[in-house]
Amino acid sequence: MNKNTKKKIFKRTALVLALTAAISAGSNMKKDGRYNHAYNNAIVSETNIDGLGSYVLQGGCSDGTYNYLTAYDNSKRGNSIIILLDQNNNFIKAIDTKSRNHIGGITYDYDHNLIWVSDSHGSITAFNRDDLLEGIIKPIYYRVDMAGEELKNDAGESSVACLTYAQGNLYAASFTTWRDANLKKVPVDDEGCPNLDDAKTVKFIHYAQGLEFCVINETVYLIVSTSHHVCYDSILKFYKYDESIEDYSKEWYKFFRMPPMAEGIFLDSENNINIVNESNARKYNIFANYFYSDASDITELDSKKLTNTYKYW
Repeated sequence: MNKNTKKKIFKRTALVLALTAAISAGSNMKKDGRYNHAYNNAIVSETNIDGLGSYVLQGGCSDGTYNYLTAYDNSKRGNSIIILLDQNNNFIKAIDTKSRNHIGGITYDYDHNLIWVSDSHGSITAFNRDDLLEGIIKPIYYRVDMAGEELKNDAGESSVACLTYAQGNLYAASFTTWRDANLKKVPVDDEGCPNLDDAKTVKFIHYAQGLEFCVINETVYLIVSTSHHVCYDSILKFYKYDESIEDYSKEWYKFFRMPPMAEGIFLDSENNINIVNESNARKYNIFANYFYSDASDITELDSKKLTNTYKYW
């Protein structure tokens, strides 16, 4: 048996195993009850963005007036972009970042009017929000080493998969499937510059794709979206946040199942949770065409309905 034949057999076997796993897991069963009690009832709106082409959505954030999404070009022919939307997630324009770096997490520092964006090397870069709206790509802080030694992916490389800002601190996490995962908190100074010397790291969960903070009825929640492969459901997890907690890897307050391939999350001006979905994976992932059909590019969820829901299935 030659090498080409072996490769064909291997690929076919892998496809069969993946199909079997997805079917047995009952993935993507929104229509027949898997998500009905919580996920379906909490949906406020669903939005698809036309003309993405080979671009794949990753992260999202809001400044209260506009929403921002990051996307990279899977064909590797185009620069990464930041997509500007209004508060109803209607498309306004795409902003060219002038770089082909795989960007992912994005957050708005409302205290210093900065938009922070993470890249595939564990660094984060800040842009003045007003400049960015004008299409001016002029970093205020360039490629700050947010990952350091604390945030690594499975390959041991520096990684910042998700990013958010809250109460004078930047929070970041890496995506891992088996390596120990961490959540890193970094305070920023009066000029908005991260103070890496005062960083604090706690244990975190695997498969983290997005994180956000939300205050509901005076309770502070840390919300995390997790996903791994198109064959498995995404999960939205709520933690009651407390500075004294050293380990977020094991216990959570509530969780909700969602369609596969959820990426970043962000709160909009209504305090609703917006899920950014990697729906364009259909263009490059053979499995996505079989199992990933329900989720829109952006799914807006009522955060109060979720936190007041006691049925998760």
